Amino acid sequence: MKKFVVVLAVATMSCISAAAFAADVTVGGQFDIRGRDFLNTKAAPSNPSSPDTNGTTRDTQERIRLDVNVKAGDDVKAKLEIENDWDTWGRLESPQANGADGVATSKYLGAGGGNSGFPDFREAWVSFNLPGLPLNVTGGHQLLQLGNGWFLRNMKYGDDAWVVANVTGANTAAFVDIKAAERNAAKADDVDAYAFLDMLKLGDGLTVGADLAIAKDRKNGLGFAAHPVPATETPETNLYNLGVNLNGKFGPVALKTEVDQQFGKAKNANLFSGASGTWDSGDAKTKGSQIVVQGNVAMDTITINFTAARGSGAKTNQTDYNQF
Repeated sequence: MKKFVVVLAVATMSCISAAAFAADVTVGGQFDIRGRDFLNTKAAPSNPSSPDTNGTTRDTQERIRLDVNVKAGDDVKAKLEIENDWDTWGRLESPQANGADGVATSKYLGAGGGNSGFPDFREAWVSFNLPGLPLNVTGGHQLLQLGNGWFLRNMKYGDDAWVVANVTGANTAAFVDIKAAERNAAKADDVDAYAFLDMLKLGDGLTVGADLAIAKDRKNGLGFAAHPVPATETPETNLYNLGVNLNGKFGPVALKTEVDQQFGKAKNANLFSGASGTWDSGDAKTKGSQIVVQGNVAMDTITINFTAARGSGAKTNQTDYNQF
């Protein structure tokens, strides 16, 4: 994988340098301001001595996006977008996903909080076609979604990833390599995800697709480890998701359907066993499924939207918490 990434990085730099003087650059962005007035949003005053029992909150917020798009011929393009997301007026700027109380929250798994003080990158990637091959490569921080997004949908702040895609006629096949979390660069304790997908266009507006995703957590940081694992044992979580989707328009009804089947294992999870009343250092198996049907019917003056979903959930008679 390292040699593969190095080759892609060299190819990227070569394509950019070769087309740098022929690139078209466009600058865009978005600036939004909103005022909010909340009434009766608290069940009780935070300070018992305060007469404010209604929970009234007023603020003014702004969201700023600035993006730069680069296109060099038909083979190379790139995008940079920075954002400060709904920041409250009258305080120091803080990046991304701020709550009403102005506390920044991190968009990165395991990052431990936001880095206040600066806007952050929403997208930063370069995409190029390999010379002589029907392959497109996109590397960098990019917005990603599998199928209709019910297993993986990171379209707000994106992921650091490589995407290698082959487009042949009506068929698109791709491989995705995502670095979900970098805990310690000197140790094998990261969270990585991989996906293989294929989408076929059957007709005008009708597509069918399938994808297999693998999430690999080498430190059981996905939430399965309840107690420290002995030093002689190696914790690891492997989660798999197989998804199938069908999207299209059938008469007046536009439908988006997705079916997912999940399975996997958390090694040496050290979870509590209700049957024995002890902590079990064995493996925790994961299994689940879901089906989601979304649609809309457009009429003359109104549009009816609907969603129906079913998930497997937890077993009602579950006593061994090493089974999910």
